[in-house]
Amino acid sequence: MTLLLKSLLLGSVDQLLADQLPADQLPADQLLTNQALTKRGCRVLSLRRGLIAGILWAGVSAIAPTPSLAETLPSTAESISAKPVSPEVQPDPKLDELSFFVQDWQCETKTHHASNDSSVQPILSNWSVLRELKGFWFLGLRTDVNREPIQHDTLGYNTIFQKFGWTILGNDGRFGNVLSEGWDGDRMTWEGSLVDLAARTRVKYRVMMTKTGDRAFQSRDYVLQEGQENWTPVSNQSCTSQSSQP
Repeated sequence: MTLLLKSLLLGSVDQLLADQLPADQLPADQLLTNQALTKRGCRVLSLRRGLIAGILWAGVSAIAPTPSLAETLPSTAESISAKPVSPEVQPDPKLDELSFFVQDWQCETKTHHASNDSSVQPILSNWSVLRELKGFWFLGLRTDVNREPIQHDTLGYNTIFQKFGWTILGNDGRFGNVLSEGWDGDRMTWEGSLVDLAARTRVKYRVMMTKTGDRAFQSRDYVLQEGQENWTPVSNQSCTSQSSQP
């Protein structure tokens, strides 16, 4: 097709050049010298080539089909199907072991030294725990008798260490991080560290919780000071559920 088009065009181009450059019709005093004719021939050849190339390009472009934008771009369905789809992460089933705490608790706390002293009034508080954030976390709020927040808690399961984690934030600047293997019968032991900003100390911290029923538990707190070998008991706590029966 290109050769045929080129052959057909050569005659037209030569005729066009002849019409534009009628050298044999010029007066004798305007005839070009041999040198000028040579230069003129070069210009004619260049012009001839340029015209042929331009006409061929226009002809081929007109004949060849131009792909549309829709043909050059993948469809939306193909683009979506080509992307890998990640399965949605689900809460670890181990988290169900913490569901026992999802209640409204009323707690009484005494220091260890006053535990057996009936004349010392316990410190009353309320501890409410909810399972939040698509079931990944258990969020606790402890308030005093006036319903003023005194502690925030975050409980979850660390899939890397394969242990339960409990973060404690107090309204006096204290914060603790403890880990647990989980329930061993009716007992769950947490161990980690507790930082007291007021005293500027960091101690090892242990909490031993024991179920005393489906709606009650007791806990004992211990600390291990630096340089000591034995855990020191700090406080005893007794909590009873105030939530309505399911």
